[in-house]
Amino acid sequence: MADTSRKSFLRQRSTWIASMLACFAFILLALKVYQLSITELLSNLFTLFLGALAVIAFSAAIGWLLASLRRRRK
Repeated sequence: MADTSRKSFLRQRSTWIASMLACFAFILLALKVYQLSITELLSNLFTLFLGALAVIAFSAAIGWLLASLRRRRK
């Protein structure tokens, strides 16, 4: 049983490594084909990160507000 678990773990890890290498190759291809600079790509990634952070913060604030209103009603 332990041998099967180890094989499963190794298969998952090798699949993860292969997918990361494929993503890296795709990014390199996109940089070359679309003539993007790394700074532009990182800038877009940072903007995406800030947008996701703003959405999460807004959702957390609304959740906190709703929870506090429900507590007050009880």
